Amino acid sequence: MFSTESDNQESVCFRIFQGERGMASNNVFVGELELTGIPPGPSGVPRIELTFHIAADSTLHVLAKHEYKECAAEFHLPVGSKDEVYVRSLVKKGILHGLQDEKISTLAELRSMAAMVIRRVEKILDMEKTVPDKLQIEARVMLADLRMAMESENAYMLAEKIQMAKSAGMDLLLWCKYPEYHEDDE
Repeated sequence: MFSTESDNQESVCFRIFQGERGMASNNVFVGELELTGIPPGPSGVPRIELTFHIAADSTLHVLAKHEYKECAAEFHLPVGSKDEVYVRSLVKKGILHGLQDEKISTLAELRSMAAMVIRRVEKILDMEKTVPDKLQIEARVMLADLRMAMESENAYMLAEKIQMAKSAGMDLLLWCKYPEYHEDDE
């Protein structure tokens, strides 16, 4: 299942690759499929299903379908018949580079998660002007730390900074929802 990355995104472009490597850039680009007509909404809410089918004539059929609206597209990509030696070489490369690809993939997922946390905490800060300066500063410091961690190759540090920024966001939400319990904090 796929979704949108930004608010009010009305289309998604899928880039199709062939290969066994964990990162798309290490595989063979086959083509793209763009799904349009997605109703505007918050990022991550629309659900898009992507299915693949390889026909007997070595044509790859790709179908993207939006979950809430009948908005489907189909694209046929010629895969071409590859001999067994080529397929085995793809599998071998996948195995040899598996650990490196997993590290890169983990960092990419964490960076994506970090970007989402930053957007959400910034939205809270923008919407809630009654939050005390101390909490706002703490949240902004956490976001700055998270942005710096996104530039590093240290997955553990990035995961830790994500949790800290989430915690700062939760503190902001709790303040907004229950300000009467925090009168002493001002």
